[in-house]
Amino acid sequence: MIDKAVFIGNIAEKLHELASHAPGQPIREDLEKNIRAVLTTAFNKMELLTREEFAGQAAVLQRTREMVEALEKRVAELEKQTEQNNSQHETAVESVETEDTFNKDG
Repeated sequence: MIDKAVFIGNIAEKLHELASHAPGQPIREDLEKNIRAVLTTAFNKMELLTREEFAGQAAVLQRTREMVEALEKRVAELEKQTEQNNSQHETAVESVETEDTFNKDG
């Protein structure tokens, strides 16, 4: 992967080649320094990522998505279990209440 400094250097070299037709060596050197400084500042403000950094972040995001999906599945399972337990509890309570009523009447 190309480094930011190398990338900026390549652009500066190409601009230097274009400026080589300009008269006078000091003007070309000054132009190259100014262009390099402007490009460096611009690219630093952009906060660019390398391909490797992007791929790393994409991998982290994928793992996070997988974890969220697994947690959502687990929560759904727990909610289902809770509903079943509540239903069984309500049935048991109704059974006890019916038995108590039967015993009182008997």
